[in-house]
Amino acid sequence: MGAIGGALALGACGGGTSASSTTAQTMPVEERAPAAPVHRGPVSARGEREVSATVGSSGGTLELANGARLEIPAGALSSDVEIHFHVAPDAREAWDDETKRPLGPVLEISPALRAASGQFRVSAPAIALPPGFQPADLALGHEEEVGDTHLGGATQTRWQMWPARVDGSRFVAELPALGGHRVQFGVSR
Repeated sequence: MGAIGGALALGACGGGTSASSTTAQTMPVEERAPAAPVHRGPVSARGEREVSATVGSSGGTLELANGARLEIPAGALSSDVEIHFHVAPDAREAWDDETKRPLGPVLEISPALRAASGQFRVSAPAIALPPGFQPADLALGHEEEVGDTHLGGATQTRWQMWPARVDGSRFVAELPALGGHRVQFGVSR
C-alpha cells in the first residue's frame, strides 16, 4: 500500500483527529513500466540500410547488410551514446576522376564522437582498386565541419582523407574522432 493509500486508510479508521472537516481527493497514481535492463557488455547491432544502438563504455559493433561496420572499442565512450549508422546520399563533392575515386558505399555516422581511449574502426568489404592506383592510395574520406553555418542553415564542411588499409578482405580505417557526417572509402593520390 502506498503512502497515499495508507494515509487514506488511517483517516478512514478514525486514527487521526481533525479540527475541521476536509474532503479527501484521490490523485491518480502513475503506473511505471519496469526499467529496461541495462546492457553492460559490448553492443552488437545489425540493420539492412540503417542501424541505431545505445553504446556505452563496453563498446560495440554496428553493422549494415552491405558489410559496412563501425567498431567502438571498450573505453572509447565514457557514457551511453545513441549512435546512428546508415547508408548516406552520394558524396560526389569528395571525389574527382583524376586523383580521387570512391570505392564502396557512402556511410553516415552520428552524432560526432571523440574517443576517450582507443580509436573508432570503420570498415567495409574490399573491392578492386581502379587501374593506376596502389594499396598505398587507399583512404577514408571523412566529411568534417570547418566553420559557421551558411545562410539558410547549411553547415560548411570539407572532406579530409584519412589513411586506410586492406586487412584481409576488408578496407579498414581507424580514427580518434568521427565528425557526425559522411564517410566513404576511396583512393587518393
